[in-house]
Amino acid sequence: MRMLRDLRGGAGLLVLGAALGGGGFLLLDSFREAVPASQSVYYTSCRDALLDDRTNIRRGEPGYRAALDADGDGFACEPYRGR
Repeated sequence: MRMLRDLRGGAGLLVLGAALGGGGFLLLDSFREAVPASQSVYYTSCRDALLDDRTNIRRGEPGYRAALDADGDGFACEPYRGR
């Protein structure tokens, strides 16, 4: 009962919205087309990956290599967002 009362406040709704939004993102991301692990993919540059319609290549996925992961966060060929 107390939880429902807390959710009526603005902060509770904000937390609830963030949780639902994050869950929705994870659900949609899980439907992303997977590349079969047996398929070997090598991109010489992120430009080649982009031409193959691949960005944000995760560590462990075919096509990922550390040389394409500029900031070392586990995602190769991320779109540049500037500062």
